[in-house]
Amino acid sequence: MAIEQRRPRDGRTVIHSDQGTQFTSWAFTQRAIDSGLVPSMGSVGNCFDNAMIESFCSRLQVELLDRRRWKTRVELANAIFEYIVRDVINLRVKPVLERHDRAKAAGQSPRVLYVLS
Repeated sequence: MAIEQRRPRDGRTVIHSDQGTQFTSWAFTQRAIDSGLVPSMGSVGNCFDNAMIESFCSRLQVELLDRRRWKTRVELANAIFEYIVRDVINLRVKPVLERHDRAKAAGQSPRVLYVLS
């Protein structure tokens, strides 16, 4: 359904999965390729593979979704978009990038910073 609605461009959209049997099947991989998707799979036993997105989803749940009821899907979608732009990008990502730029301008070696920590 998502493939028909969004029509991904060939080779530009990655579909990432774990090692579940449904994702390792030849049929799933072939369907992804035929649909213009690039299949990607986490390594076996790598518990950190989805850690960042799971952390983000957990925060989204606690900080936004659990705080009220939504009347429509559009209202929810707008709230999620606003949360990402206002809270995640403006309050968390921008300050990190600004610190990175200041360190680089001062001739310091910028360290890797965890954006959603």
